[in-house]
Amino acid sequence: MAISADRRAGLLYLWLALALLLLLLPPARADSWRGQELEAVIEALRRSGLPVLYSSGLVRSGMTVRTEPTGATPAARLADVLEPYGLGIRPGPYGSILIVRAGADEVPAESVQPAATITVAIPELIVTTSRYAMSREPVLPAVSLANTDVERLPDLGDDPLRAVARLPGAAINGLSAKTNLRGGATDETLVLFDDLRLFNPFHLKDFQSIFSVIDPAMIEGLDIYTGAFPPVYGDRLSGVIDINPFEPPGDGYRALAVSLFNVAGLIAGGWDGGRGTWLVSARRGNLDLVLNLANQNVGDPRYSDLHGQVAWEFSDRLAISANALVFDDNVSVFDSDQEEQATARYHDSYLWLRLDSRPGDRFAGFTLFSYASLTARRNGTAEQPGVSSGVLDEHRSAEILGVVSQWSLTLDGGHRLDLGGEFRQSRGHYSYADEVDFDLLFDTPGAPSAFSRTRELAVDPDGEYYATYVNAHLDLPGNLATELGLRWDRSTLAGNSGNLSPRVSLLYEPVAKTRLRANWGRYWQSQGVDELPVSDGVTGFAKPERADQFVLGIEQELGAAIGVRLEAYTKTYDNPRDRYENLLNSFALLPELKPDRIRVSADRARARGIELSIRSTGDTALDWWGSYSWSQVRDEIDGVEYPRSWDQTHALSAGILWSSDRWDLSAAATVRTGWPTTLAAVEDDGPPNIVTTGPRNGERFGHYATLDLRAARRFPTAAGLVSVFIELSNSLNRRNDCCVEYGIDVGGSDQFELSTQSNLPILPSVGVSWQF
Repeated sequence: MAISADRRAGLLYLWLALALLLLLLPPARADSWRGQELEAVIEALRRSGLPVLYSSGLVRSGMTVRTEPTGATPAARLADVLEPYGLGIRPGPYGSILIVRAGADEVPAESVQPAATITVAIPELIVTTSRYAMSREPVLPAVSLANTDVERLPDLGDDPLRAVARLPGAAINGLSAKTNLRGGATDETLVLFDDLRLFNPFHLKDFQSIFSVIDPAMIEGLDIYTGAFPPVYGDRLSGVIDINPFEPPGDGYRALAVSLFNVAGLIAGGWDGGRGTWLVSARRGNLDLVLNLANQNVGDPRYSDLHGQVAWEFSDRLAISANALVFDDNVSVFDSDQEEQATARYHDSYLWLRLDSRPGDRFAGFTLFSYASLTARRNGTAEQPGVSSGVLDEHRSAEILGVVSQWSLTLDGGHRLDLGGEFRQSRGHYSYADEVDFDLLFDTPGAPSAFSRTRELAVDPDGEYYATYVNAHLDLPGNLATELGLRWDRSTLAGNSGNLSPRVSLLYEPVAKTRLRANWGRYWQSQGVDELPVSDGVTGFAKPERADQFVLGIEQELGAAIGVRLEAYTKTYDNPRDRYENLLNSFALLPELKPDRIRVSADRARARGIELSIRSTGDTALDWWGSYSWSQVRDEIDGVEYPRSWDQTHALSAGILWSSDRWDLSAAATVRTGWPTTLAAVEDDGPPNIVTTGPRNGERFGHYATLDLRAARRFPTAAGLVSVFIELSNSLNRRNDCCVEYGIDVGGSDQFELSTQSNLPILPSVGVSWQF
C-alpha cells in the first residue's frame, strides 16, 4: 500500500519528536554505575584523582559496567567493574594504577595505594610530519584533531571517513565522501583497513561516492597522513587513511544501531579465556527508504556491507586471523527531470589471512595474504533535448591477489629499523559501449569535437606490482631524531622498470614543548588494474606519476592545555596522468554522455600551502579545535597555469565537543573559498550550437559554508548502554553553489541557458544504538 506524502512527513516528524523526547528524559540514579560505559567510568575516576593507565586493547569502546560495584575505595570499586571482563589492577610506575589481564601480576585492590599525583614522561617517537591519529581515546602527543572522538562528531550518514574533511589541507565538495588532500586528486589517497589496501572503498561509486564502505562500528581509530608519509606506504601521491579495525573483547560484545541513514549490527565473542575471538558486523543503508519517506522520486539506491573475522592467539609471539569484507550496491537513479536514468550493480569482496609474529623481543611484524574481487555493471540513458541523447552499457571486473609483509627491529639507543615488501598479481576485464548524439559542442581543449559518437571497447589487462622498502629511525644527540627511508616500486601494467622513492624526515626539539619538523620525499603512483578510464576511450595504462613533497613544520604546546601547529608545504608533480572531468556540471549521472566532458592533459602541476591549527589538549570535558589553510594547486598546460577544479585558496574549520557521563554535544563548521568554474556562452545560434568558454576554471562560485550540529544522550540500563542522537547537517540551510546546469530552451526562446545548482540543503538525522 502506498504511503501518502502527508503521512511520510508525519512519520518523519514523529521520529524526530521521539528522539528529542528520549534526549530529554531524566537520568537514572546519579550514583549508579551499572550500565554506564566502562571507559566513561574510568575517565571519571581519573578526573577525580585516581591515576589510572590502561590500553585500548583491554578496555574497549562499548564495554559497560555489568554489576554495581561494592568496594570500599575507588580502586576497589574499579576492580569490581573490571572483574567480569577478566581484568584486574596492579601498581604501575610513578604511583599509577595499571589495568591488566586477570592473573598478570594482579594484586588485591585493597593493597593498591595510588599516589596523589602522577607525571609520566612519554617520549616523542613520530618524526614524519602531517600525521593525525584519530582514535577513541586520547593519543599522545595530541596534535591538531588527534584525539577527537570520530563517532561523536556530526558527519553525514554516520560516515567516519568524512571526518578527514575537517583536517587542514583537506577539500571536499559537500556531497561526496571522497577527499582531496593538499591539492591531490581523490584517487591519490591510499585507504587501508587492517593494513589491507581497499580499492575505491565507497558506495555509489559512479554517483558521487556519497558514503564510504566503512561502518563506524568496524573501526578502533584512524591514522591519517595528509602528506609526507613514511616509505611503509606507497603507490599513492597525496595521503593515507590507515584504518585500525575494532578488536573484539574475548568475553562477548553486541551492538545494534538504527539511524535515518543506516541499520547496523555487530556481534562478537571469544573462547579459551579470550585467546580466540570472532566478530560479525553487518550494515544496510537506508538511503532508498529516506528518499521514499521524503517523497523524493529520484530512484532506489540500495547498499550494504558485511565484515567477519576469526582470530586465534597461539602464544604471546604468534597470532592469526581470517577476515572477510563484502560490499554490495544495487542502484537505480534518475534526475529530477528524468532526462538521465542509470542503473548499476557493484559487488566487492576481500578475503585475507593475517599472521602477526614476534620472533624475538626486539623483532616483530606481520604477513598478510589477500584476495580481492571487484565487479561493476552500469547502464543508462540520457535524453536532454538541446544538449545530448545517448545510451551506455559498461561491465568491469578485477581480481587481485596480494602479499604484504612488514617488520620492525628495535636497536639499542632508541634506534629502529623498518623493512618490508608487497606483491600484487592482478587481472581485469572491461567491456564498454556507448552511442551519443550532441546537440551542442564546447569550443574548449579536450572536449568532444564531433556531433555524434559510437564506442565499443573491450580490454583484458593483467600484470604485477612489486614493492620493497627500508626505513631507519635514529635518535641522535642534542634532542634530534631522523628517519631515512627508501622505497622501490614497479608495476608491469604500464611496462615500467621500477622507481625509487627516497624520503628523509627530521625532528628537533630545541626547548621543551617546541618541536621543529622537516620532511622531503619522492612519491610514485601507478595506475591500478581497476583504474583504467575505458568509459572515456582510454585502453592503455599510463606511466606512473611522480610527486616531490617538501614540508616544514613547528609545533608548540602552550601550557598544559593548548597545542599549536604551523606547516608549510610544496608538492611538485611530474608526468601527471590525464584525467577526465565535466567542465560545468560535475554532478551529472552519466558524465560521459555530456558535451562538457573534457580531458585535462597537464605537462606538470604544483600544489603549495600554509596550514595553522590549534586545539585543546587538556583532559577536560570540553574539546575544541580550529584551523586555517591557505593553498593553491595549479595545472600547467602549454606554459599556462590553470587552477584545479578543487582549488580552494582559503579554508577555515572549527569545532567543539562537550562530553559528560550522559551527554555529547558537538558542532563543526567549515568555511572555504568557492571552487573554480568556467564561463560559457553560445557563439553560434544553431543548429549546430557551439559554446565558447572563458579560461578553464577562470571564475569561482561563492564561498562555501556549513555548520553541522549533533546532540547525543546515553542511558545506562541493566540490559546495556542505550544512546540516542539527533544531528543536523548544514543546519543553517545555506545554499552552497556546486555546479552549473546548461541547456537550450527547446520549444521556447531556443536560447542557451545556464543555471547554478546548489549542494545539499539542511539534512536531519536521528538514531538509536544499543551496546550490550
